[in-house]
Amino acid sequence: MVDGAGKPVAEAVVSLHPLDAPAPDRDTQLHNIEQQGLRFVPHVSVIGVGDQVNFPNQDPVRHHIYSFSKPRPLEIKLYSGLPASPLDFPSPGVVVLGCNIHDWMLGFILVLDTPWWSLTDGGGIAAQSAAPPGRYRVQVWHSRQPATAPPQTREVVLPLAADEVFTLQLAPPPDLDPPALGMGG
Repeated sequence: MVDGAGKPVAEAVVSLHPLDAPAPDRDTQLHNIEQQGLRFVPHVSVIGVGDQVNFPNQDPVRHHIYSFSKPRPLEIKLYSGLPASPLDFPSPGVVVLGCNIHDWMLGFILVLDTPWWSLTDGGGIAAQSAAPPGRYRVQVWHSRQPATAPPQTREVVLPLAADEVFTLQLAPPPDLDPPALGMGG
């Protein structure tokens, strides 16, 4: 995965969606998205449809987590520690997280209806070896692409040739790091 300048793009989600058969059933999982250092950790989380998420607050201040995203609107009012129960995510799509108290806090949950996905590493490489042979729609999503832009897609047939390179381009990402702030708030 490279950007418009040919530089590697990390934290892009590359997923495989089967075209000839449904994706296999899978057990649901419980995930944690922490608030740590006044940030969501991890910044990008990938979960499956039906999975649940806990939002443990590791900061010495309280947070008020929310999302207006269509796949899963949510609100966890001002809290510290661990909320009473995890939240479920029944629909695929992108869920953008924010904090009502700390406006710079931004996190993303990509809810997928396929078990075959990976995040690109610092070199822009995504590896997926578990998907069986067949036709797939490869979908690429990145947290720094415009919110209204759909994921980039391409059809492929697995297995790919050993020397085949799959490259998609994204616009250069803006810097979304919050300003250096103290733990007040």
